[in-house]
Amino acid sequence: MPEVIEIGGLALNGMLLTALIAALAGYGALRLWTARARASRSGPWGDLTAGAAVIAIIIWKFGVLFREPSLLWEQPRLLLVIIGSGTEAAAGLAAAGVYWIWQARRKGVGFLPALDAMAVTAAGGLLVWNLLSAFEYRWGYAAVCAALLAILIGRPAPAAGQAAGETPGSAAVLAGYVLGAGCLTVSLFAVPPPWVRPPMLAGLTSTQLLFIAAGLAAAVLDAYKDRTG
Repeated sequence: MPEVIEIGGLALNGMLLTALIAALAGYGALRLWTARARASRSGPWGDLTAGAAVIAIIIWKFGVLFREPSLLWEQPRLLLVIIGSGTEAAAGLAAAGVYWIWQARRKGVGFLPALDAMAVTAAGGLLVWNLLSAFEYRWGYAAVCAALLAILIGRPAPAAGQAAGETPGSAAVLAGYVLGAGCLTVSLFAVPPPWVRPPMLAGLTSTQLLFIAAGLAAAVLDAYKDRTG
């Protein structure tokens, strides 16, 4: 997608538009997942998705003002087309995740079911993000996300006494393992984008370290899920 999209006299940031489309795709994936078992997978997912998306995008886009507040009065129109760096994007996603869990708890949704719904939403959003942004560098990651989404939506819903069915937390654990191991494998063979920073630890980039962290988080969550029953 182009970096800047002009509609009449209005210029929009292409990456921001991609993020909005990815958020809608994430919600669409969540709707497909819940449709498989409305009774056990229902929740306030529309409100949570909208709130989390708004938080993530606002922090990503306007977080640059914390570093360069002078833009607000010197070049306010520039705020329509610029976005923050990877740091602001990570901060926005982290804040969105905290909001999701907090609001889910307030609305009576358990921790593990809330993580499952968030994992499905993330898989759908990441699939579209990788397809629309720098596809030539991210098609492998898109394939991993597509496979994960197909498994998540296709798995049987939780049911009492059903050994083959998933249990609360299973979707989140699976997402962590697949995204961690799958995307790390892709990153070892894919051509890195020109904007990727050089390796920072043990020959691994910050993105690869993030994939490893996702796998480790899945292992911790898996142990927690087994312990709590």
